[in-house]
Amino acid sequence: MATAMNTTQNPPGINLSFKQLVNAILYKCKYAKNQLVELPESELDSLDRKLQIASSAVRGCRNASQKINQLPPELLFNIVSGAQMNLPSFLPDLTAYEDHGREWYSLLHVCRHWRGIIARSPTLWSTIDNTLIDLEDENNKKHKNLVAHERYLCRSGAAPLTVYLGIKETKIRIKSLKTLLKHVARFRELHVIADLWEDTSTPIYTLLVDPAPNLVSLTLRTDGKDVTNGILPPIFAGEMPSLKELTLEHFTIWPTTYFHNLTSLSLSDQAFSRPTTLGFLDFLQNSPMLEKLALVRAGPTLSANTDIVPSTDRVVRLPHLREVSLGAWPTTSTVSRFLSYLSLSPEADVYIWGSVFSNPDTDLTALLPADTTNLLNVQGITKWYLTHYSVAQPGDLLYVPFTAIVGSSNALHNYGVFRSSQLLATLPRYPLHNVTSFVLRDSSYQANRFKTSVWVEIFGKLKNLEELRILAYQSTTTTRSVLTALLPVSPKDVKKKSKTDEDESRREDEEGQRTAEPSTSNALTGESHRTGEHRNAKDAEISDSPLRGDHSRCEVLCPKLSSLGIEHDPDLASIFITKLVKSRKDHGCPIASLIILVFDPQFGVSPPSPPPHSPRSDHGAHHNQNQNQNNPNQNGHHNGGGANLLADDSSSTVSSRDILNEEYNLRSQEDEELLKRHVKEVRFEYKKPLSQDLVPRGWPTDAYRRTCLPYSF
Repeated sequence: MATAMNTTQNPPGINLSFKQLVNAILYKCKYAKNQLVELPESELDSLDRKLQIASSAVRGCRNASQKINQLPPELLFNIVSGAQMNLPSFLPDLTAYEDHGREWYSLLHVCRHWRGIIARSPTLWSTIDNTLIDLEDENNKKHKNLVAHERYLCRSGAAPLTVYLGIKETKIRIKSLKTLLKHVARFRELHVIADLWEDTSTPIYTLLVDPAPNLVSLTLRTDGKDVTNGILPPIFAGEMPSLKELTLEHFTIWPTTYFHNLTSLSLSDQAFSRPTTLGFLDFLQNSPMLEKLALVRAGPTLSANTDIVPSTDRVVRLPHLREVSLGAWPTTSTVSRFLSYLSLSPEADVYIWGSVFSNPDTDLTALLPADTTNLLNVQGITKWYLTHYSVAQPGDLLYVPFTAIVGSSNALHNYGVFRSSQLLATLPRYPLHNVTSFVLRDSSYQANRFKTSVWVEIFGKLKNLEELRILAYQSTTTTRSVLTALLPVSPKDVKKKSKTDEDESRREDEEGQRTAEPSTSNALTGESHRTGEHRNAKDAEISDSPLRGDHSRCEVLCPKLSSLGIEHDPDLASIFITKLVKSRKDHGCPIASLIILVFDPQFGVSPPSPPPHSPRSDHGAHHNQNQNQNNPNQNGHHNGGGANLLADDSSSTVSSRDILNEEYNLRSQEDEELLKRHVKEVRFEYKKPLSQDLVPRGWPTDAYRRTCLPYSF
């Protein structure tokens, strides 16, 4: 008996090495194959399984010897964690989670060692949605998701859970929700789209009854489903002590003890009712650590007749508030009324957008309160980006007009198709006397493009301006219109020109939109770059100022202006620019630096290399290399409709294009030589994309993306 037991425990060949055993098996398979044929199928299956186990053990040892498996398990965990989709807890991009989020599963198949580490890491299994909880499919025939349910909820251990409901699978089943709610004490994030809640007789919120002590972020989107008069019913027994981030859609009213000490708040589409200014300020005061605030088609936007406001001396101080998004408010006065009761830090970014910026009759003066003393981000403005653009295609992000006060970069951004009178009326609300850098974009093809008289008023506010950038690509007359305002003029000439411009502006307002002049008109009359004209200009030395007379009696706008940048087509008004810089230099206000970014000739053809004596040899064709930058709708430079003057030459031979490019080379060199006579530093730049800083980095905000874009969350 003992011998039999010993034989069972120690099968024949136990003393052989692994290598000897494998060689013996291979020998038997090769020279005793007939013995395998005689075995029954069940025994062959048993042998196959045993060989697979042995092969798996060998592969496991081989994989374990690899250097990557000699790394500490903590480091491997970080690698796997980095492969997962980690969405922000506040205003997450749930469409991204819908389309992705499970690619990391492939790492389970790398090797047994990796699979073991992943299986033993609870936080890797802590993100779950209702598609993994549904126990059965629609036909009640398959039970594959049962494995997923056990895998996620069991392997997640005691880790805090991030739960998405109604995202990958829009229909939320009662059984799924009840299964998840057994773990509500572990909820760290809960994001719900309740549009297709399965039980139409009972609102989904009635099941959220148990406390959620660890809930940090809550999102409830309903599209109005089961929302009565904007009232949110009691949820989680009112016990959400850790809640810091809240996103609500359609809800306006909730228990007064809810949602204190928030750091992030987003309210949208309050269709049933809106809070009063007094009530909303009381609510905000309960969250002094608030960092992000988004109110889109929501917030204290009641009319003056129905609103209840606090005393004028009340101020809600939110020193940690970094971003404010106010979208689609009905009037500018409601915006200024709300902002008048806030105290913001110098680093706060405020983004305001909506249809009010598209209405030519909107009073933009009321966008900011008359007293901005408590808005320290407004007081800190030193850079101004003004974009008066041609309307892009609806749906394009640049189609949306907005105003942004970006305290983090001390910048003001005005982006829209407003009238000049609307803009000029708002200027007293901004401390433009502190602005040292001004970047502008105006379309010369717009009927309401700004005239020189408008630019005169604007520059009159910029007493300390040091740097000016004119983005005039495909808007060639903008350069002349803007720079004319900077020419030194006598007071008598100012009055005469102002009266003429007022009469012209009045006529245009009465007539409405009119057809813009072609961009080449000025080029043909005073901006021509023909070689002969340049030679005549150089011979004459352009010795006269635009306005002759007693320089001491002339007015020079922006006397501190020392840097001028122009982004332009090849048809640059260099003679006119030379007159400007010479005149300002004669009046003691010289331009020290002139940087001109000139796009290559039409068609994006690379000019041939200039002769050896040419100082410029680096302006090859960058048009094809930077097609995205050349697209006006992608970088803030909008094509106002100017036609391609050389479109008829699209079939030209290479030699004719070479002639065109050679002429372009010569013109650029002459422009540079002409301008260097009166400017210390002149630089022509090529192979560079157009400026893309007209729109701030923070735009569009997450609040805009989640509440305004198609299929957004």
